[in-house]
Amino acid sequence: MNKEYPRPVCDIIIPVWNQKERTERCLESILQNTQIPIRLLLIDNASEKPTREFLEQFRNSSPIPCVLIRNEENLGNVKGVNQGIQASQADFVLILDNDTLVFPLWLENMIQAANSHDEIGIVNPGSNGLGYKKPWYLIKWKGYPENES
Repeated sequence: MNKEYPRPVCDIIIPVWNQKERTERCLESILQNTQIPIRLLLIDNASEKPTREFLEQFRNSSPIPCVLIRNEENLGNVKGVNQGIQASQADFVLILDNDTLVFPLWLENMIQAANSHDEIGIVNPGSNGLGYKKPWYLIKWKGYPENES
């Protein structure tokens, strides 16, 4: 089946090595919270069967463009990301870990920041709480344990 999609504004590169459930939550959050045209570039670094099958199924049923690049061996995060960068065709490229959850306007705000000045070449978001404490909204997100305080 050949789907027609608008040209993506941003290619999102997600290297994956197992972690099926986390990857599933990550992709779900992207689908729910991204309103601009994107394309997913999933780099499978020789995941085990459950994750491989999930990625294949996701690619085949994705409501947005999705490319699955499979490696026969785990090439590591950096080489996987480089494969995605080489495959990218969009004006913006975003590298996202597969355990990341995104929220409304996440990508739109980053692209707005990148476009705010001609000399900006890279935009990197700060993490919520800078890694010290999970934010309140993460506590309520399905699949994540309550904040330890």
